[in-house]
Amino acid sequence: MICLDGWTREQLAALFEAAKILVPYSRTQPDLLKGKVLYTLFFQPSTRARCSHEVAMPRMGGRVLT
Repeated sequence: MICLDGWTREQLAALFEAAKILVPYSRTQPDLLKGKVLYTLFFQPSTRARCSHEVAMPRMGGRVLT
């Protein structure tokens, strides 16, 4: 679980600035990961992480093996 309690105001601002830069890429769905394969191996089941990988990789041109 990601917790933002220890983050400074500057770190949070930088995170949001980075997100703004990435917005156009999420809309155009470029093939940034074309030909790439993400292999996921979880020692404990993690449905949320597995699903996010399985959705994100194809959107960016890649594939997922679980």
